[in-house]
Parts: sequence; C-alpha cells; structure tokens
Amino acid sequence: MLKRCRSRKYPYHGGRGITVCTRWQAFENFFADMGACPAGLTLDRIDGNGHYEPGNCRWATWSQQSRNQRWRTPLTVGDETLLLSEWGERIGVPVSTLWARIYAYGWDTQRAVTTPTLTTWSRVPH
Repeated sequence: MLKRCRSRKYPYHGGRGITVCTRWQAFENFFADMGACPAGLTLDRIDGNGHYEPGNCRWATWSQQSRNQRWRTPLTVGDETLLLSEWGERIGVPVSTLWARIYAYGWDTQRAVTTPTLTTWSRVPH
C-alpha cells in the first residue's frame, strides 16, 4: 500500500491523488484495523478512486480485484448493471463475443446480451 503510493507505481496511485491515511502510516494501526491478511487474498480498495483508509479497504481475491479496476466499464441492460465478464458468465456467452458485439460491431448492450451464440442457440429446445 505504501509502495503503491510512493514508488514506481506512483502514477497509478499517488500520482492520481490516492494516499494512505495518517493512521495507517504506522503498521500497528493498519494491522489493528484490517487484521492479518488471509491466505490467498490481497489488499483492495473498494472505491478504486478512494484512499487507503478504514472503510475503503478489504481483503480480496485476485478475481475480485480485477473486477474492481477503474477501466472496467459496467453495462446496464434493463435495470441491471454488471461488468462485461459478469454478463458473459450469466448468459454463457464468451466475453470476447460480447466485446466484439458492442465495440467492434456497434451493437447496443440489450441486443449484445440477449442474442444467443450458435453454441448457446443449439442448446435451446426447439
């Protein structure tokens, strides 16, 4: 956390104004607030544009962290908003297909998410 804001990763954290709260400058305070890192998890900011501080940090899996990156764009279909990868998992369509439909072919999100692929279409009872 301190390295992210002070070292070679500075442009992605400290360079964007992201800081470590004063309390967490002392490891003992960080440890008191967050506890030991559970096996297989890493420190993640819930709001990727927020600071390292109590209430904005959690222990997360790599999968959770990758979905929490600022360049991930949520897509809304109807009244539901999910990431592209989450839509793909939900409907059984490869994320690469969804990406191509929206960004290469210019489909609207409703059409991209509701149009079955040949493989999903073949599983639909006729």
